[in-house]
Amino acid sequence: MFDTFSFFRRPGNAPDAHRPPAGKLTARLRNAVLAVALAGLAAACASAPPPPPPVVVPPPPEPTAPEPETPIRPDRTEVPDFGVTPPHMEGRELVRVALLLPFTHSSSAVRTEAGSMLNAAELALFERGNESMLLIPKDTGGTRAGAEAATRNALQEGADVILGPLFAQAVSGAGSVARPRGIPVIAFSTDRSVAGTGVYLLSFAPEPEVRRAASFAASRGATSIALLAADNAFGRRVADVLREISQAGGPQFFEAAFYQANNFDQATAAIERLASARAAGAFDAIYISDSPGALRELSSVIRSNSLSAGDLMVLGPDSWRTDPQAGTVGVLDGAFMAGPDQSQHSAFAAAYRAAYSDSPSDLASLAYDAVAVAAQLRGDDADWGTLENRSGYLGADGLFRLPPDGVVERGLAVYELGPAGSFVVEPAPSRFNLGF
Repeated sequence: MFDTFSFFRRPGNAPDAHRPPAGKLTARLRNAVLAVALAGLAAACASAPPPPPPVVVPPPPEPTAPEPETPIRPDRTEVPDFGVTPPHMEGRELVRVALLLPFTHSSSAVRTEAGSMLNAAELALFERGNESMLLIPKDTGGTRAGAEAATRNALQEGADVILGPLFAQAVSGAGSVARPRGIPVIAFSTDRSVAGTGVYLLSFAPEPEVRRAASFAASRGATSIALLAADNAFGRRVADVLREISQAGGPQFFEAAFYQANNFDQATAAIERLASARAAGAFDAIYISDSPGALRELSSVIRSNSLSAGDLMVLGPDSWRTDPQAGTVGVLDGAFMAGPDQSQHSAFAAAYRAAYSDSPSDLASLAYDAVAVAAQLRGDDADWGTLENRSGYLGADGLFRLPPDGVVERGLAVYELGPAGSFVVEPAPSRFNLGF
């Protein structure tokens, strides 16, 4: 199943989930959190050091956006008048934020990712939280049953919002428990089938990237886009988005030419079929979704059929931007990709390194942004409007918003790939505009 943990954006080394690195703020951050993830309940007061410039702030209001359709949300049940409360927070009207992550997953890589996301969540608590916000980590083990149990436990402790889980099956489990109580879930999976009705996916999904790339292509004169892709979940999702864009008035979607991964003969046949169609004027841009390593094997075929970036507009996934092999694949020289705003991410990464003496993991920024959004909630029905703010938020990876369908929308920059790496050719927007 295509899910968020298998679709990373940035290389990075994360601390172990059970052994966060010793950094300048680590001890204070740990004292600021109600750590229930793996070892029971502990909390203590701590004072925050001067924070770096804020990363999550509302952007300018959207001037021309029409009123959205009334979203489908679960009814919020009566909030219990009890909940876990550390001694130093007695007497406050708390907003309890549960963070569900797979701290005891069988994979060490997943445990490491979970640990780095917890670190980022604690960093956001210091920088963006308030005196009435309580963070409650919970372990899911990475399974649906584990997520259901963790969510039930969090709700018994008075959680007003659930952050996480990470994998689709766990998100489904958490949603099944949270929905009847009307508690929102901000999860990190990229599987859009588990979104909606109070479950939001704050993740690095392919849909915003493809939409931004297609919009950029149209601004450069492209009228029709073809797709060359390995026949897998990612390639099929790209095809679906290109089809939706076409139906919404964007560039026409000509055809999806699929081939089995690592099947040179099938890939060659697909390339030759598209080349014949392009010679007849069928399309003037192509989206290629395979990895640079696989495309290196196909370079001679792509070049001889005039489908390289030197022959027409080539679009691709943001993973090309972070893949060190991409710049060495000649047929991709001049290709365009849409990806997160790196200027915003740099500020987050610098703050994380200062706190933990280590670089954030690939998904750590998602946990940071989720906590920063949760800090603006009040624990009542007004939270739905806050979460679905049409103007969105400026986060650690740039502009984003959570629409009623639950699938994140992002304001992305456009990058051009060259031998020395990628560079920005169109910056990320400062606000959301209407369009396909």
